[in-house]
Amino acid sequence: SYITEGAIPFAVSDPIRVIPSLMTGSAVAAGISMAVGVTSMAPHGGIWVMLIPNVMNNLPMYVLAIASGTVTTAFMLGLLKKTVKEKKQDKWTKNENLTNEVEA
Repeated sequence: SYITEGAIPFAVSDPIRVIPSLMTGSAVAAGISMAVGVTSMAPHGGIWVMLIPNVMNNLPMYVLAIASGTVTTAFMLGLLKKTVKEKKQDKWTKNENLTNEVEA
């Protein structure tokens, strides 16, 4: 829906990988929308305007464009994001917080 504030923390935490992924997915969705002539009578409203009758002129292709952009973004993130491995904790550091609370 045009509200992108939810993506800001992800982009700030890893801009080198997240921003190109978001740009690529957006470009795919925009390209499909333009190629098939999707237009909207509403100046703003994101995906929610598709629920209003006669606002989108080519609703099935609009939905396809949004879905394609979403899948592209997810695919790019899957390729670019590094795998985070869980740190192995030994038995002494695992309960360190509990020990400190008891001693205090």
